[in-house]
Amino acid sequence: MPRIQTYESQVAVPGPSPGRSATASDFGAEIGVGLQQVGRAGGELAQSINAYDERVELSDLRAKMATARAVWTTHLQERADAAIPGDRTFAFKFTEDLSKYMGDLGTNLRTAAGRQAYKEMSATLTGDMYERASIHQGNLAAAKAKQDFMTSLDQTRNTLLADPTQFDRALNDATVMVRGATNLPTQVRKELE
Repeated sequence: MPRIQTYESQVAVPGPSPGRSATASDFGAEIGVGLQQVGRAGGELAQSINAYDERVELSDLRAKMATARAVWTTHLQERADAAIPGDRTFAFKFTEDLSKYMGDLGTNLRTAAGRQAYKEMSATLTGDMYERASIHQGNLAAAKAKQDFMTSLDQTRNTLLADPTQFDRALNDATVMVRGATNLPTQVRKELE
């Protein structure tokens, strides 16, 4: 049979080469470090721009809310002065109109801080205005009660002119009507009694 001759390697492993080794800068490490610094600076710039946008938006929002408070306070008084005594929908209609206005005021906010501040300021302003509208609503109810009493009193006078013997009954009815009008302020009630 044929015989296969074997070979053994006689190459020695060389030691470190006497020349220079490759470094990271040989492959563009300075560019990577530079890009990393540019990225970090870009992030800082974006944060700075966002902080500036928040300050500008909050300042603008505060000015708009101050204007809204002044305008709607005046508007509330004008509406109350023009309202019919006893109008049961006064506060509801006012608050509904105010809510629409406030909703429009908050539509173009871009920053999270602006949106959060809007929620808080809007809730405070709407709550304050609703409270004041409710007071006017009560005043309108009191004006209606007084008006109704005065109408009743006029009719009672007409009755007494026609039949003076009904005086005791008319006085009792008028007293019950005044004391039963719980929406009248105490001073007005005493005056009418």
